[in-house]
Amino acid sequence: MLEIKKMVNGKTYNTATSKELGYNWNGLGLDDYRYFYEGLWQRFDEELYILKQTHDRVEVTPNVTTDQAKAWAEDNLTEAEYKELFDKHKYTATIKGEKLEFDRADNLIDKLDSKKLLTRRKVFDLISSKFFIKNKTDLDEEATWVLETVVSDKFESLSEKEKLSLLEELGVNIAEN
Repeated sequence: MLEIKKMVNGKTYNTATSKELGYNWNGLGLDDYRYFYEGLWQRFDEELYILKQTHDRVEVTPNVTTDQAKAWAEDNLTEAEYKELFDKHKYTATIKGEKLEFDRADNLIDKLDSKKLLTRRKVFDLISSKFFIKNKTDLDEEATWVLETVVSDKFESLSEKEKLSLLEELGVNIAEN
């Protein structure tokens, strides 16, 4: 499939800056008049949309709800693809009396930070002290930036279980639903 960029109601739907979540394609080339492609996509702002392409036409269905996406996926994806897309592990985190639902450690960190329950800085400090440096007071601004980049890469390389374990060390109680 070629890169597609289409404007709908003033919004740009661009396959180069969106993530393809699943697709149905008949295997033919774009030059064949029977060519058909339909895909479920997610924009950078997390809006879902469906992209349909035929030999001579491109159509975008914007603002697809999760229920509509699930219905589309049931009709167009295998059972395994559907499960991978929608049947994610769900967790509940409890901290300072507040419960938060999440499916990945990264999502939980975003929620904790936005609600001021646990800052990204605390997570950063724990990871840097565990894997790298115990005392960061002597670091200048450039060295701190380098360390933050390395720590961020280290965090991304951890398994989901390791990430959740680190968050538990910071006082977050995590239960699988």
